Order: sequence, then C-alpha cells, then structure tokens
Amino acid sequence: GGWPVALVALVCFSICVNAAEGTSYGIVPYMIPQDLAIVSATVGAGGTLGAVIATWSFYKSISDVLLPFKLHACYVMFWALTVLPMRWDHLGSMWWRPGNDKAAGAAAAGAEAASAKDTPVASAA
Repeated sequence: GGWPVALVALVCFSICVNAAEGTSYGIVPYMIPQDLAIVSATVGAGGTLGAVIATWSFYKSISDVLLPFKLHACYVMFWALTVLPMRWDHLGSMWWRPGNDKAAGAAAAGAEAASAKDTPVASAA
C-alpha cells in the first residue's frame, strides 16, 4: 500500500465530492432565476455551514471510532432523499412534468412515450 494507494483513493474521493457538489450548484440557476445571486450565496453558505454543523455534531463529542461516520452517513442520506419530493410548477420534478396538474403531466408523459415508439428513427448513413 503506502502513500501511492492513499493518493489514488484521495483523488477518487475528491472527484466524487466535486461531482456531488456540481449536482447541487447545477440546479441553482433554475430555482429562482430572478434572484440568482441570493440563491447561489445561500447554497454556498449552506454547504459550508452544513460541514461545520456535521463536524461539530458527529465528530467532536462522540468517542466511538465508527459511530460518527455512521451518523454522518445517515445525515447525508436524509438530506439527499429530500430531493425526491421537490417540485416547481414551471420546471416539474423528478417524477412529474411542469404544470399544476400532476395527472395531466403523467398522461402527457405516457402519450409522448407511446408516440416515440411509433416514430421511425432516422439512420445515420
């Protein structure tokens, strides 16, 4: 092992962390476009504050070696799962198309999928 293995693990971890941060910042322009600066600042400050809170809550006061990591994993998973019910009228959500009527959005998605099956695909020659 030694330091080369640790360096490779650190680089892989850093790539995954940056990808996760990109997903958070990637949706910022779509949230409230007219208040882009405020939303960006809130997301950035929230991430920093969340790191401070997690470090203080999980790692400072717990003497067990593995329990802080387990609690931190549960904390991250909880906040990640809060994305599932998020919905905006003009953008939709992970599950529904934009609009006020979820049933109409689901019907439109089904109709679009059905028409896509009937549409011939042009071949690249």
